[in-house]
Amino acid sequence: MLKTTAGLARLSLAKNKPMIIGITLGIPIDKTCKVPKMYLLRNKNIMNTLNIEFTDKATEKILAFIEKRAEPENTLLRVTIPSANASGYNYQFFLDEQSKLSDHDVTLELEKFKVVLEKKLVEKLNGATVDWVESVSGSGFKVDNPNRPHIDPDQSSETKIQQVFEHEINPALASHGGKVELIEIKDLKAFVKLSGGCQGCSSSTATLKHGIEKRIREIAPEILEVVDVTDHASGENPYFQ
Repeated sequence: MLKTTAGLARLSLAKNKPMIIGITLGIPIDKTCKVPKMYLLRNKNIMNTLNIEFTDKATEKILAFIEKRAEPENTLLRVTIPSANASGYNYQFFLDEQSKLSDHDVTLELEKFKVVLEKKLVEKLNGATVDWVESVSGSGFKVDNPNRPHIDPDQSSETKIQQVFEHEINPALASHGGKVELIEIKDLKAFVKLSGGCQGCSSSTATLKHGIEKRIREIAPEILEVVDVTDHASGENPYFQ
């Protein structure tokens, strides 16, 4: 299996703000999947050649997002890494404007669009492949990156789980108005509480078992059980009833 990241696309067409078009979460992708033709990005201003590959599907989606902007000719795709954990980096994709770039940015010209990232991210993204996938659970970008972040092995289970909730799980749940919080860890059990659109939601069990609990076990294998202490009967605004 290749360790990759993926996330649901979140669209906002506000004219005066960057458009967030993807928040990535750690999800594996089968190594045997067929990868479409890829495009190679190079920038002569970078001492070490930076290779970032975009599949045809990813390119098609990015172009579709760009075409919705008021000034598509002035629009670039910005790639950022807001956080990292034991499983890898977490990514965000924005549509940004050429006029707003800074001296800290590096611009890469692709055949059909431009990509911008901060210079400090060049080493972290070198050799990465960006794909667009669609499934029953949602659609979004998947990033296969051979580079791994340096994570402190002495981090506590509580710290690791809190970081994953803050940077990965809750941004995804926010699209449904939901949230999860870690109440405590006791006897190798993680007690969590769902709120907002997740409280009383008919899909909360699946969200907990196949999303939250699975992710906790990946970054904190020492946790033997995840316990939901949510009072789902009192949920006032569940996303699914």
